[in-house]
Amino acid sequence: MRQNIYDYDYELRRARSKRIMTVTVTSVLVILLLTLFFNLVMFPVLVKSDSMSTELERNSVVFVMPLDRNPSRGDIILVDRRDGLELSWWQNAIDAVVGFFSLQQYRPFAHSPNVTGNSCLRRVLALPGDSVYMKDYILYVKPAGQTHFLTEFELARTPYQLSLSAPRSGTDVLAPVGSFDEITLSSDQYFVLADNRMSGTDSRVWGPMIEKGIRGRAVLEAFPFNKFSSL
Repeated sequence: MRQNIYDYDYELRRARSKRIMTVTVTSVLVILLLTLFFNLVMFPVLVKSDSMSTELERNSVVFVMPLDRNPSRGDIILVDRRDGLELSWWQNAIDAVVGFFSLQQYRPFAHSPNVTGNSCLRRVLALPGDSVYMKDYILYVKPAGQTHFLTEFELARTPYQLSLSAPRSGTDVLAPVGSFDEITLSSDQYFVLADNRMSGTDSRVWGPMIEKGIRGRAVLEAFPFNKFSSL
C-alpha cells in the first residue's frame, strides 16, 4: 500500500496547509480587488444591439466609468433600466459581481425580457434646461440661456455619424418617431438618443431621463482590437 508522507510529518502538513491558505486568501483578495475596480472605477459592457452603430457595432466591448455621471453633449452613457423596478442592495451586489464576469451581458436580478428592463448605451445630446425639437431624425438644441437652435452635431463634444438602418428581423424594437415639437428639459433631465435612429428606443419613447438613471460614461472601446480607442 502506498504511504502518504504527510501522514507522518507534522511540519510538512503544516507547510501544506499554510500554502493552501495563502493561495486561497490571495485568490479571494485578487477577485475582490478586481470586482471592486471594475464596478467602482471601470467595468466592461458588451454591446448587444445595433442601436449605437456606426460608432459601436454589435458584440463590441466598451469600458464604462460608473463614477462619471455628469456627461457632456455627445458623450455615450450607460442608461439604467427604464421600467421603474427597484432592486435591493443585495440584489444589486449580486448583479454587480455576475455582470462583471459576464461583461454586463447577464445580471440575474436586473435581466428582463422587456426592452425597457435592461440597461443600454445611448448618446447624451441635451442637458438640463435645454430646449429641443426633432425634424427628419436630426435633433435641434437650444442650450439653456441661449436664443438660437443649433443641430446636435454643432454642439456635440466629439464628431459622430447617424444610421437609419431598419432593425434586424425578429427583434422587438419600437419604431421611434423622426420628428417632434419643441420641449424644454427641467433642471435634472437629459435627452439621450441612439445613433441608429430607426433601431433603438431612447428619450423619444421613454421621455427625458434624470441623473439617477445614468450608470456611468463610456470612455473606451476595447474590442474589436482594430477599433481600440477612447470615446
